[in-house]
This record gives sequence, structure tokens and C-alpha cells, in this order.
Amino acid sequence: MTRHTARLTSTLAAALLAVAGVASAQAQATDGANNVMPWAYVLNDPLPDDTATPDPNEVVTVLNSPLRIPRSEININNGPPDWHPDGHPPMPSVVATGGGDGVVACGYCHLPNGQGKPENASVAGQPYEYIVQQMTDWRNGLRKTGEPRMGPPSFMERIGLAATDTEARVAAEYFASMPFRQWIRVVETDEVPRTRFAG
Repeated sequence: MTRHTARLTSTLAAALLAVAGVASAQAQATDGANNVMPWAYVLNDPLPDDTATPDPNEVVTVLNSPLRIPRSEININNGPPDWHPDGHPPMPSVVATGGGDGVVACGYCHLPNGQGKPENASVAGQPYEYIVQQMTDWRNGLRKTGEPRMGPPSFMERIGLAATDTEARVAAEYFASMPFRQWIRVVETDEVPRTRFAG
């Protein structure tokens, strides 16, 4: 093989790799990150039609909380139940009950203490400027979810687009005022049981 042929072959191979990379990126953008890394971007199958609906009158409790709340009062429209009111400063209204049209209570997913549910980010102790910038990026379309079929990030994208700068700053001040605490314990093991979040 001549040096010219080798160079031409190398250039052609690089071009083919670039085209394949673009095609892969386009497929990921179309199909979502679950197709590339399903272990990191988990999609739950829809619940079966025969799934039992919880009794709305059932009184619900959680560990180490004196509160007893009917299940019917625990919904996204009312904001999060404040199971541990002594565990955080007084919540501003945007965190407790939400804001304008499309702005659900921050505390519903990130919790009143800012620690977040397993499927949501922990925002407690994040710098004020960082939180404001993330919300600005959502609002300006600069931050997007890598997997549109995942509920929590898509939901946050809708809230980020709807929230005002003032609402973002109030929430940022609140969450930045609290220290981050270890919330999740990671255990390394060879096998884990199959699990599924429901509800």
C-alpha cells in the first residue's frame, strides 16, 4: 500500500466514523438516553389495567412523624405533605404550594428539606447562583432532558420553562440556606433484586 493510499484510507475511515457518530447522536436525540444507557435512564412499564387504586380515605403515616394524613390530601396540587416541619426553615409559597401557571411546588419532588426523592435531584446546600443559573437555563431552553420519556426530568423541564426569575430566586435562596446531608446509602454488590418505583 502506498503512502497516498494509506492516507486516503485513513481519511475515509475517519469520515465514516464521523458519519456514524452523527447518526448515533441523532438516534439518541430521537429515541432518548434510555436506548444508550438503560441502567441509568430507567423507564417504568405502564401499570397494568388491573392495578388496584389505593383507598383515598386511608390514613397515611411515615416514620418518625406525628402526622396522620388521608391519602386523598397527598397530591401534587396541594404541594408536599410536610411530614417533618421541624427539619427545615419555613417554606416560601413557591416551595410549599407552587407558583404561577405550570409551577408545581418545588418541595413536592425535591422535598421540603431539599434532599430530594431517589428520582429527583438533591438541591439542599447547592449554591444560590448555581440554582438560579439552572432555572434560567431551563427557561431559555438551554437545559433539556436527555430522556424525554422519563417523568421527573420532563416534568422539571416544564416547570423550568414556566417559572419566573423571581420564583427561581426565592426557591434558590431557600434551598441554598440548608446544608446538604447524606441521604442515600450506596451498597456495592454482585446482584440486586429487581425493583420498581410505583406511584
